[in-house]
Amino acid sequence: MVERKLSPVLKAKIVKIREEDSRHGGRVYHIFFKTENGKSLRTYVYKNCRNYNRWAGIIQRYLEKQTEIWIKNFLILNEKKKLIDADSLFEVEEAGLCPTKI
Repeated sequence: MVERKLSPVLKAKIVKIREEDSRHGGRVYHIFFKTENGKSLRTYVYKNCRNYNRWAGIIQRYLEKQTEIWIKNFLILNEKKKLIDADSLFEVEEAGLCPTKI
């Protein structure tokens, strides 16, 4: 079982989203983040997984508007691989909008 822990990093900004073929079949979004202190993180969101519903609006807003989107209070799945747990119940802050729990 993978040990998940609350991130000591308060916020991370989405800096790039890339849609690509998954080696498991189908399509996957590879989402890249930069923390407030400059650390790089990433996560993978598969269209056929249930957590996609949580990420779909965020992905769409970023790709359509390239708006500044921050997430906070997320879980780190693998610190060595700098991987955010895509199943985290994080909060979203978008430039000019109030924080939203997702």
